Amino acid sequence: MMNKVLGPPSVDTARFHAMFEELSQYGATTRGGLHRLTGSDEDGQVRDRFCAILQAAGMEVRVDGIGNIFGLCEWTPGADFVLVGSHLDSQPNGGRFDGAYGVIAGAAVCMSLKEAVEAGHSKPPLNVAVVNWTNEEGARFRPSLTGSSVFTGKLPLSEALKLRDDQGVTLGEALDAIGYLGHDSPPTPAVCVELHNEIGRVLEDGNADIGIVTRNWGANKYELIFHGEQAHTGPTPMKDRRDALVAASMMVVEAQRLTAGYDDDELRTSVGRAVIEPNSANVVPAKVTLSLEIRSPRSDLLNEMDRRVGDIWNNIRNETRCEIEVANETRREAMPFWPAGVETAQTIAEQLGYSTLRLDTVAGHDVVALMAMVPGVLLNVPSYQGIGHNETEYTSPEELTRGVEVLNALVWEFVNHDPRQP
Repeated sequence: MMNKVLGPPSVDTARFHAMFEELSQYGATTRGGLHRLTGSDEDGQVRDRFCAILQAAGMEVRVDGIGNIFGLCEWTPGADFVLVGSHLDSQPNGGRFDGAYGVIAGAAVCMSLKEAVEAGHSKPPLNVAVVNWTNEEGARFRPSLTGSSVFTGKLPLSEALKLRDDQGVTLGEALDAIGYLGHDSPPTPAVCVELHNEIGRVLEDGNADIGIVTRNWGANKYELIFHGEQAHTGPTPMKDRRDALVAASMMVVEAQRLTAGYDDDELRTSVGRAVIEPNSANVVPAKVTLSLEIRSPRSDLLNEMDRRVGDIWNNIRNETRCEIEVANETRREAMPFWPAGVETAQTIAEQLGYSTLRLDTVAGHDVVALMAMVPGVLLNVPSYQGIGHNETEYTSPEELTRGVEVLNALVWEFVNHDPRQP
């Protein structure tokens, strides 16, 4: 696959860092993180500025029906596109590197390659586009990976636009309010490449510069609603209560217990979200909504955990007399990444003088959703102490630069040699 071509043009890393610093101001928190939820004012502001930057660089900007933003460099009319990017939305009080790094790095690479092609450096058979995928995090609207799942057809657009936040606002309404309920046709992809901070300790512990992801973990995700009965916490005898919070709390504890007897590289569970109603100090809770996640690289183990949570729910029903509704249930399968892409990425990184490690991704990413449609590559750079979804998330400027340089060379290879061809 590594045919000899004119070497990649250098990427303007100073431009990357300037864009990263500028776009990090939209939704910035006092502790150096981001609070930029999908469809918020801050999301609209960073989208506006991002689109303006792309247009100023001479790129065509398209916004599709779910609000995905594409910045196109089309130098071979009718040819497919190498898609490179990530997401600009964040978790509540999250980190400023997660997602945004990959989008801004993708933009910097596209700009440098566009300038090189227009200067006669090459005549690539494929085009390139940077992309900002809508609602990757799933913090305000669930499920996560929304924009990329709509793009691949896994999630119907009509259903995605009807997703509601905790205040009852739909995703369609939120996108419309910030001006990003688009109608443009998206580009046709040939391959997808995503650059992301690791949000883990493998690279830092291994003293490696670049991570090449070889496998994503699968995940079972459940939205559970525990139905009890509202009552006064004073006069109502304990034996007469149907306390939805007690029932939900039992699920939280049992989720932790599911991991007993398994290594950390086999199974991880969490309950990261709870909504209590009516949420009054002297009222027995009538309804609690939980988000339960079970992650593993083993499909057989995910199947086993699915059976076990069903047994847990039956036990909770019997003990608390509360009903449990499975409002939503999704499965993301564990799968290997594209072997040829892994080999190419590692070769390029090492040719640039950077040390590499192959690793799993436990977190979900848009490129994982895209792999249902096209080959995908996921590159990682180190995260300080493995911290993610946290305002203190950090990757040094030098480490960010290395990732941009590898991304630049990898995308150059793909646009010059269609990776789908033998």
